[in-house]
Amino acid sequence: MKMKGVDSESSKLSDIIQVVKELSIKSRSVVVATGEVDVIADGTFGGKIELTEEDVKHQKAVMIKGGHELMGRITTSGCALGSVIVGSVAANPEEPFMATVAACALYKKAGELAGAKASGPGSFEWMFLDELDKCSRSGTFAEISKL
Repeated sequence: MKMKGVDSESSKLSDIIQVVKELSIKSRSVVVATGEVDVIADGTFGGKIELTEEDVKHQKAVMIKGGHELMGRITTSGCALGSVIVGSVAANPEEPFMATVAACALYKKAGELAGAKASGPGSFEWMFLDELDKCSRSGTFAEISKL
């Protein structure tokens, strides 16, 4: 699998899912791989120290579709997503996985809506910020699927 900035580039979604799940377990954290489909896995297991095979088998993980191709053409989109995730987790410290999922789904939806209106990366950038604000106020999110 190749990485580009904070985005994953692989022809196989299954490879990305496997790597994200394994890394989240090894690091005992929530791990996100962004791209055409975002993959998020929870390796915290609610703070449980000793994991069983059953725990790993039922690991929480999701994928989020949405966004727009222009998201990859603007500077700092990945860094800004990191800031949105940190803000969401800070507001919901007891549920870091769900806070991360919510942040990514909000971000994807804002990108999708801005991309539908933008004529290029310049107009996309400011439209994206407007849509991010609108989505956060209205509670509009991209589609989330369990893995």
